[in-house]
Amino acid sequence: MLLNDIVKQAREKPTIDWDAYCKWKIIHTGSLGEVDDAAPLAWKCSCGAVNTTVEGEKYGTCQHCGLVFLAFSK
Repeated sequence: MLLNDIVKQAREKPTIDWDAYCKWKIIHTGSLGEVDDAAPLAWKCSCGAVNTTVEGEKYGTCQHCGLVFLAFSK
């Protein structure tokens, strides 16, 4: 491959093999839907930013201001 081809390929958006992803998801989780144990939770920080975290995590960090919130456990 020429350097020009490598640079051109690096600029392109990667293609996603949805068939392979769906097969992998079914094998590892048993369905294409969300797993109940890993359902994302949405929470609002005091700065006003809305964040998501997975239930069962020990803490969550605001993506906007970096404030750490505790008590996301079950």
